[in-house]
Amino acid sequence: MPAKKHTFDIGELSSAIDKVVVQGSKVFINFSGNEKTYEYKWKAASSQLLSVLNGFVENPESVSLGRFYNESLKSEDLVQITTIQ
Repeated sequence: MPAKKHTFDIGELSSAIDKVVVQGSKVFINFSGNEKTYEYKWKAASSQLLSVLNGFVENPESVSLGRFYNESLKSEDLVQITTIQ
């Protein structure tokens, strides 16, 4: 059975990211103004990522999604796999 799919359409809340889809350890991100989807692997517990995204949706000012994204890349919790056209 595939992991549950969590979709966050956050284009109205974020100036940088239109949509994030989390399914198990896979993360798909559509950045604003970009028609490509980037696929990532999330190494940490996906519940942590879902918690941050849910917190952002509830209160966009509570989390800097851009900072979280950049810190996750630096710590290698989030690793880019491919770009999907």
